Amino acid sequence: MRPRIKIAEDNYFSTFSGMTETLPTGVGLDLEGALHIHCGADIATFNPSILREPSVPVERFLRQASAFHGQHGSPAWTIATRVPDAPIAEPALKGQGFRYGFDVPFMVLDEIPGPERLDGLVVERVTGIDGLRCHFEIVAQAFETPFGCFEPVCHPAILDARFGFFVGRCDGVPVATALYAVSTGAGVACAGIYNVCTLASHRGRGLGRAMTAHAMDAGRREHECVVAVLQASSMGRPVYERMGFREVTRWTMWLPPR
Repeated sequence: MRPRIKIAEDNYFSTFSGMTETLPTGVGLDLEGALHIHCGADIATFNPSILREPSVPVERFLRQASAFHGQHGSPAWTIATRVPDAPIAEPALKGQGFRYGFDVPFMVLDEIPGPERLDGLVVERVTGIDGLRCHFEIVAQAFETPFGCFEPVCHPAILDARFGFFVGRCDGVPVATALYAVSTGAGVACAGIYNVCTLASHRGRGLGRAMTAHAMDAGRREHECVVAVLQASSMGRPVYERMGFREVTRWTMWLPPR
């Protein structure tokens, strides 16, 4: 596996494993070639079963995933597979009633630049439950999702040294978010950037770029991260490409049978 792909995927795996280790509702099952995660949030991507190795028998993996999420009562969950593994995984997925959800490009920035400033934006580090709640309230509004879906992960235990949560304010009003999640399993200190969100009322002003840059810089200063990775939405991808991020691999999220 090429180094950049390994770095990007390792951050994805370790971020969700780390959340399960900190959260009271978190449960993780790390099997050879597969990772099953239950964070408890009513967000499918927060409760993934990840097919890490294509050599794992897909039918067995799907049985394990269904049993795991059924046992722990995951309110919503997803299967994550690499797009290059589709010829192996897709027939079994569709044969058992799983539905295509969406593709997620994994992107890498080879060198973290210095901080960027944006006039009128003040970025605060989340240090307690009030700030964490504010962070996830913005995320919920940005994705037009009820806050209650995120409430199980809005817990002070997640304010672990591996994670840095941020809220951006304009004129004192909280309007944007970002977080970093540090990983080192691929042999390099990496800052994974997640939850980059801006309220609809403040989009188009460069806040997403500024929040991304702030989270990367914090990872560089606090953990000596030298590489940044993220999973891009269609809205955010052009912004990240202008910052120098490049896609290195792509994963598909599959939804379980209704």
